[in-house]
This record gives sequence, structure tokens and C-alpha cells, in this order.
Amino acid sequence: MYTHGACSNEGSTDHVTRGGYAFVWNESALGSHSAPLEKKGADGKVHPHTSNRAGLRAVIAALKFRVWWTEGWERIIITTDSEYVSKGATEGLRDWVGRNWHTPDGEQVTNRDLWTALSDILGSYADSGCEISFWIVPRKLNVLAANLATIAAKRTDGKIDYWNTLGELA
Repeated sequence: MYTHGACSNEGSTDHVTRGGYAFVWNESALGSHSAPLEKKGADGKVHPHTSNRAGLRAVIAALKFRVWWTEGWERIIITTDSEYVSKGATEGLRDWVGRNWHTPDGEQVTNRDLWTALSDILGSYADSGCEISFWIVPRKLNVLAANLATIAAKRTDGKIDYWNTLGELA
């Protein structure tokens, strides 16, 4: 499954920053989903849009989109060009939880609401016998998801509230 998060005008103080995310599980027209990043996060608070946040949201959306393990999926490989997402999921989560959501430098973990949501989802998949792996690829191997996320970041029809229903994109 290919995932990507994009953000337009990131770091700009003159323009509205908008994020978007996408995931692709089949390269057919019906095998992808993209959406603008919600204004509120999993914790109900408003968060600034960043490409890191959008990339993390893409993974959460991909894993929440359908109850993949009930469809016979025993292993899902999340393919991303985001080192932030891949290393955070495979190396960071355990360390951050062990340090009460702080980095080794004592700073609070950025995007904790989404990391917590991802941790919960990964636990659900593990409990259901479906293994999740992460694979970092160059952007040139993630073009479809990147293009869809970039288009989604430009949309203005995004939701305000974070959705969190397994097997349903509202």
C-alpha cells in the first residue's frame, strides 16, 4: 500500500497552509483514496498542517479505510517516501511511549495525537493477526500517491473534525 502526505505553502506566513493525504492499494481507478487533511486532529484540537502530519495521516487513513484483516490480508506493507513516518512507526513509537511521549532531548513528541492513533491501530492489527511493515522508497517510486496527495492539499472541501471509524471513510 503506497501512502503520501503533501502540504502546500508549508512554512509560509503569507498563505494558508493546506495538507492532503493519499493512499493507493491498487493502481486501478478504484484502488486509491485521497482527502484534504482535517483541521482538527485525533485529540480534537486544531493543528497546523505540515507534510509530516499529512504523511502520518495517510498511513492512519489507509489502515482505517477497510478492515483489511477480515478480507484475508495477513500482511500489509506501508510504502512511503517519508523517513519521518517510517522511522517513527518502526523505531520511535516504543521509545516515545517508554519516555512518556518525550524525545531523548526531553521535548514533547510532535504530532503525538496521530502517533497515538497509529499505535492503537497497529495494536488492533497485531491482535487480529495482520502484520504491518514499513518500507521507505524514493519519491519516484511513489508518484501516484504523491500526485493524489498534492491534489488533495489544494482542495478546499476538507472536513474540520478528524474521523476515526474503522472500515469507513466519512
